[in-house]
Amino acid sequence: MNFIKTGILAATLAMGQPLTASAGGYEPGAFIGLVWNFGGGAGVTAKAYSSNQPGAANVAAGVTYYFNGSWGADIGIVYYDLCSGGLGFSLGYDFLQSGVQVGVGTLSNGFTFCPPPPH
Repeated sequence: MNFIKTGILAATLAMGQPLTASAGGYEPGAFIGLVWNFGGGAGVTAKAYSSNQPGAANVAAGVTYYFNGSWGADIGIVYYDLCSGGLGFSLGYDFLQSGVQVGVGTLSNGFTFCPPPPH
């Protein structure tokens, strides 16, 4: 399990954006959604992520309330693209539940849809 935890942390740091706004105008955002923790079950989560840049893996950290009454704290990545319609996906490691966590939810950047094709 330490191998998985170390791998997710390394991937988060390697692929993620800085935790501040970038020169390109991208700013931190929020993610709210449902998660599944392999070992802790299902829950609802709130995360802050590093950049609202679409098509990039963004560093995220958050807290989760599991439907079994327990809490979690995680670090990982959030990903979405312009065609996602405001839907994002998360992957991380929950340190309180000691398990890998996957999630789906909405992002604070709003509901952006694919631009129409050029004529």
